[in-house]
Amino acid sequence: METLIWLRSISSLAIIILMAAGLLGMIIPFYPGLLIIWIGALLYGLIYGFGSVGTLVFIFITILGLFGSVIDNIVTGLGAHHSGVPWLTILYAALAGLLLTFLHPLAGLAAVPVGLFLLEWRRLGDVTLAKSSLIGLIKGWLSGLLARGAVGFLMIILWIIWVWIG
Repeated sequence: METLIWLRSISSLAIIILMAAGLLGMIIPFYPGLLIIWIGALLYGLIYGFGSVGTLVFIFITILGLFGSVIDNIVTGLGAHHSGVPWLTILYAALAGLLLTFLHPLAGLAAVPVGLFLLEWRRLGDVTLAKSSLIGLIKGWLSGLLARGAVGFLMIILWIIWVWIG
């Protein structure tokens, strides 16, 4: 009996650390913070049981995680687009980032801003205008980070409610 209590305490602490790592790690582009938070909620359900309330809360956590992943990309792209970058250029830069991530995560991280800057410099023929496009991308990324962070925080709040009620 005492061993079971000890194991539950360790697993609860591990889930809290996992969710905190998911939330705090989101400052790193391409870091799957929302997925990590979701995995923490899934582990909690598998260890402690879902129950009817837990199942409903987990469904909401899942929907929020999917929404946060999509909205982050949209907000980041909108930041660049509002600074005048065409959608096709944003798509090319994002694809370069995605493809180079498979070679090395840092290469993928650098590919998006570098690719966008180079494509805009080629399109506009002016380094200053290309820098403005890059600043728009960075502003969009920061806005996306805030949106994703808010969603991650809400996912954790829902999990806390699940733990408290369940």
